[in-house]
Amino acid sequence: MPSRFELLRPDQRGPERQAELAARTLPETLGNHRQAARFYQPDADLVDAVNVALAVGAPLLLTGEPGTGKTQVAHYLAWYFDLEKALSLQRHLLVSHLISRRYENFCQVFCQLLSP
Repeated sequence: MPSRFELLRPDQRGPERQAELAARTLPETLGNHRQAARFYQPDADLVDAVNVALAVGAPLLLTGEPGTGKTQVAHYLAWYFDLEKALSLQRHLLVSHLISRRYENFCQVFCQLLSP
C-alpha cells in the first residue's frame, strides 16, 4: 500500500490514483476555525498584546496578509474565554459595525461581550 503522502505519482496515473485520493481522510479541523481553535498556539508576543488590550479595555487590531491567522486568533480567543455562543449570536451586529466603520460602537459591543 502506498504512503498516504504519495498520492501524486506521475508515472502511475490511472483510476487507482483517483480511488486513493477519494479514500483519504482529512483532519476535521481543516478549514474549520472553530474546531481548530483549541489547538491554536499563540506566541508570547501575541499573548502579551491580547493581555494588554484586555487589561485596558482597548481593541486589538490584527493586521497581515490573507492566511496569516487573524481569524484563527479571534476563534481561539472566543474558545479560550468560552464566548463562542455569544459571539455567534452577536456576529451580525459586529460585522455590521465593522462594515459601517463605526469603530466606537464596535468596541463597545465587543467589550460588553467580554464583561461578566
